[in-house]
Amino acid sequence: MFRWALISCLFLIFMFLTGCEESSSSHTPLVPEEDPAFVKILGQPGGGRDVWVHSATDIFALAINGHVARFDGQKWRLIDYLGGYMHNGIWGWSADEVVMVGLNGSIRRFDGNDWNKETSYTKKELFDVWGLEADDVYAVGEGGTILHFNGTDWALQSSRISSDLHGVHGSPDGHVFAVGEDGIVLHKAPGAAWAVLRQESGQTLRGVWAAASDWLVVVGERAGDQPCALFFSADEWTVGESGLEDELGDVYGISQTEIWAVGHEGAFRYDGDVWIPEQSDRWLTGVHAAVDGTLALVQEYTNVHVRTGGDWDVWNAGLGGVLANSIWGASHQDILLVGTPATLRFDGTAWIPQQNIPEGNLHEAWGTSDGGQVFLVGYGSQIFRLVDDALTPHHEVASGAELRCIWGWGDQLFVGGSEGWVSHFDGATWSDVQLPMSDGHQWVRDIDGVGADAVFAAAGTRVFRFDGSDWEPILELDDIWMLDELAVKAANDLHVAGSRDEDPYGYSTVVQHFDGSDWTLILETERYNISELAIDPDGTPVAAASDFFRDNPALLRWNGANWIAELFETVRPVGWDPMWISDQGRLYLGQDGDLWRSREP
Repeated sequence: MFRWALISCLFLIFMFLTGCEESSSSHTPLVPEEDPAFVKILGQPGGGRDVWVHSATDIFALAINGHVARFDGQKWRLIDYLGGYMHNGIWGWSADEVVMVGLNGSIRRFDGNDWNKETSYTKKELFDVWGLEADDVYAVGEGGTILHFNGTDWALQSSRISSDLHGVHGSPDGHVFAVGEDGIVLHKAPGAAWAVLRQESGQTLRGVWAAASDWLVVVGERAGDQPCALFFSADEWTVGESGLEDELGDVYGISQTEIWAVGHEGAFRYDGDVWIPEQSDRWLTGVHAAVDGTLALVQEYTNVHVRTGGDWDVWNAGLGGVLANSIWGASHQDILLVGTPATLRFDGTAWIPQQNIPEGNLHEAWGTSDGGQVFLVGYGSQIFRLVDDALTPHHEVASGAELRCIWGWGDQLFVGGSEGWVSHFDGATWSDVQLPMSDGHQWVRDIDGVGADAVFAAAGTRVFRFDGSDWEPILELDDIWMLDELAVKAANDLHVAGSRDEDPYGYSTVVQHFDGSDWTLILETERYNISELAIDPDGTPVAAASDFFRDNPALLRWNGANWIAELFETVRPVGWDPMWISDQGRLYLGQDGDLWRSREP
């Protein structure tokens, strides 16, 4: 009896692990395979952390999630993704000599091409870095950690304190200052040891700027009667916080009569007498200025404010990453990642943040095969066009529908949205039609096709076909909660995926296939939730999905008889969404802010 119970138990475990519990739909077995090789090329949203300005045409901005963005005076480019490794501070001396520091004692040095790891001899988190010259650099961090670089190696120096140090800066004559927890201000004269210049329990200081060995300003959090900005001059500390907020995170000066401090409530400029509010954008985290007067402020969200001369420009530098809704590409050398708070376009070498992104959430893009014309839709009824890496309003649909999906053929566009509305541009004029929707269903969720007279729309419980003049329903499934995704191989070969209502607490995913005359149910599963359907270059339907049973992402491939499940145990337990397949067969998969790319197909 025990033996049969054990055999039954092992059989149930085997059923769970292999996916054979899907046998209730015997025509659609799911066969697990080994994980394919994927590499993460973009990381989760993090936001701006610090900025260093070399000149008006060369600015580096650092994101908390490991992205590094570089500005050439015209465009920002995400020049590196350092595996999600958090870095906090950045400083440099030339265009090909920049250092950043971060978590677990990480130090990386940019040589003009790559960010190379350097040995720090500590696992403490480093918060800031500054150097008078490339061979005289200081980094400070957790637990009073201080490191010095002499041009060859990093070495630990004794701070004689255990408080975290958040900021470091020095004067032109070689005096160095560090600030941190407990209101600590440390001073190091040339050739001397570190000594305490000030200490006030309960206060946190985060930034310091030194104009001379006996003149500096420190900023941080107001604590009790302790101000958030202090000046040190002629061996005396004075309060200088008129017009300031309660917390400041960084400070930098162009001169003693032009000092900039940033914090949660914006940017403030000191004119030698008082602090004046200058930028009201919230959550500014870093500030720096170049010798040519170019000033940059980095925002925790995604923007960098750059002042050249007297004018300010606000740039989306892509520092917040992208929570992607869709991926479109003309080729593997031209890819658009659409979402929020940024939309990025890959030009073959780097990801370029697109500018003039509207408030709200962009959903989808479509472009011509050469990438010359690209259109986007999202929150609201406006269709946008990309021109010189910036969005410009192109057309507002007359229906007023909120737009969700877009597809085109030649010079024709088809756009779907709320209340069943589809807008069509025939190359000369726009027209709107409202598709008949079943009760409780409002959205046209996907449009795909293989020609201007073979266009399909997934709308609520129905699939419609446009034959060049009219929209006609070709499928209606009363028990489907929502049809979400279309993948069209030919006018007589298409797949549609949706979700069936099972009970108030669950659902199952279905995929239907159309052969030009009949529909066939080829998948019904409670295990996988499909978020995207596509056709790869060899004509194979591929589905990006979430594996509910294992809490992992999965890919499902249709081989003509079965769906083959490729399970991913090594990536984060979040489903794939969205997906795009390049002309070379490479898969690009979004995953809650991460972007993964398959290796050679």
